[in-house]
Amino acid sequence: MKAPLPNYRHIRRYRQIAGILLKYGFSEVLSRFNAEPVFRIRSRKKADQAIIRKTAAERFRLVLEDLGPAFIKFGQMLSLREDLLPSAFISELCKLQTGAAELPFSVLRPVVEKELGCSIEEVFEFFSEKPEASASIAQVHEARFPGGCRAAVKIRRPGIDKIVETDMEILHNLAVLSARYFPQISSLRPAELVSEFSRHLKNEMDFLQEGRNMERFRTAFKNDKTVYIPEFFRRHSTKSMLVMEFIEGNRINSIAASDRKKTARHGAAFFLRQIFDSGFFHADPHPGNLFVRPGGVIVPVDFGMIGYCDSEMKNFLADMIISFVRRDPDRMLRTMYRNKMLSGEGSPELRRDLRDLMNYYYNVSTAELETRRMLGDLMLIIRKHHVMLPSDLAMMIKAVITVEALASFLDPDFLIIDYLRPYMRKLLTSRFSLKNNIFGLQDSLRDFWSLAKTMPQEAQIILDRFKSGNISIQFNHHGLEKIIIGFDAAITRLAFSIIIAAIVIGSSLVMHRGMGALFMGMPLLGLIRYSMAGIFSLWLLFIIIRSGKY
Repeated sequence: MKAPLPNYRHIRRYRQIAGILLKYGFSEVLSRFNAEPVFRIRSRKKADQAIIRKTAAERFRLVLEDLGPAFIKFGQMLSLREDLLPSAFISELCKLQTGAAELPFSVLRPVVEKELGCSIEEVFEFFSEKPEASASIAQVHEARFPGGCRAAVKIRRPGIDKIVETDMEILHNLAVLSARYFPQISSLRPAELVSEFSRHLKNEMDFLQEGRNMERFRTAFKNDKTVYIPEFFRRHSTKSMLVMEFIEGNRINSIAASDRKKTARHGAAFFLRQIFDSGFFHADPHPGNLFVRPGGVIVPVDFGMIGYCDSEMKNFLADMIISFVRRDPDRMLRTMYRNKMLSGEGSPELRRDLRDLMNYYYNVSTAELETRRMLGDLMLIIRKHHVMLPSDLAMMIKAVITVEALASFLDPDFLIIDYLRPYMRKLLTSRFSLKNNIFGLQDSLRDFWSLAKTMPQEAQIILDRFKSGNISIQFNHHGLEKIIIGFDAAITRLAFSIIIAAIVIGSSLVMHRGMGALFMGMPLLGLIRYSMAGIFSLWLLFIIIRSGKY
């Protein structure tokens, strides 16, 4: 089985990617993909020794940085998934920067005026040509409306949508190949992961969607004096340009000592309210996305990545809490299985690891409980046993870890469990409330009635297919790719050798009988065939030596 050939519209980009992988010492990846003949590259070329001495995690980050915006964004999303990657990789991916060279305003002015539908001067009395920030996807400029209202204008880079579209297609193809040729990562479902990332990136690049997210947060927290959500200026915004209130304030990691404890409390309360009261949350609350005003007022920015905590997830969390409190790993495994996180009911090793985790933290006092460490230990188990967390749940856990780390940095005595406890009680109360159970029973009866109505028809369709012989069974093999590829290569070489042997034998008969025209006393046809056999033999030898498998 050979690797599917790339889309030749993007062959230059594929070769560029292959070259970058070689540069950072990932030649084995290309060999496993059987990519050398496709891209006409030499994987034997060694990477610089200074690069090779770096860890695999460091080199992976450098590869993503060299590959550009879509791959950098993919790495940033992976940095939120501690359930998928080891901590060394997560730490490196958190360093990914989307900073990019500033675009001259002469390039962006036509874009701004196209989106506004008029000249800049007709809308703004002031528009700074110097960017406040320049990233791989967009550039931000300060502006001011007539009357003095300051605005931040986020402008998508011209042509970036086409670049991202191409790279997403390539990334999806690479994910499919990775699952095929690297069985150890197939359990991570890389193609599904890339599809999910593509959906997130599409939303993140739609600035109208980001504006709607801001409006939703602004409505939900309009009466909360500890939080301020910037205003979204919908009238002047488009998919390619976001106009919002200009925010001034200190970064959360550089505020005055007098505001630190207050900020820690406000930040934790704000985040937990997002999850458990509003049902949606800022999925990337790192320090760069959080400003603080005097009095510890939290001002979040960059609402491109949002997670959701719906009623189904809240029920899941309640069941997991109950399992933990009761120290019941079997119940926890059943909960995971019902929520499609396990392909089966769970291995004995997974049950043992969950039991040990429960017993370790069961008698830990509130003052000693480190939520970050407990969640980190849980993530180790999830990663070890390839438990597939829903992306919203994974992002929520990562966000909780980030928020607690920030709060602990501001206030070393901070304990997030004190803020979590009331929400846990509320979750458990809601899970077993009469109203909730009646609604659940109604949904179950509705599903059962729907199944009962369609079952006879579905059964008849299956019987008809059996009668007509149209039933087909699909067989998928796993882990045999390397054997099949090796067998395929061996058969090809054997066939080539037989052809060469046939040419040699035929040429020998011609030479022996002296058939046809002569050249230097020898049959010309025989000499030509001997030459062909020699050329084919050298070519076969070259292929074998280049593959390194001899």
